[in-house]
Amino acid sequence: MREALLSVLLRSRRTLIFDLSGVTFCDGSGWRILVGIQNRARSMGITVALTAPRPSMSRLLRITGVDRSMPLLRPSTR
Repeated sequence: MREALLSVLLRSRRTLIFDLSGVTFCDGSGWRILVGIQNRARSMGITVALTAPRPSMSRLLRITGVDRSMPLLRPSTR
């Protein structure tokens, strides 16, 4: 997962948005990868943002504090 995210990050310009709509759980390894990608992105001047977390993921974001370090974008409605 880390290699795939790094590949996407290298093609990003200003903002990298993680769509969490399909994620039901994330363990410690996943959080470390997410935070590591965020740190790398910051060093490149890129913002990492999250969107569409399920209720269980929203709780995990709050518990871990990730919700305070990454913006949470509301999905656009069309």
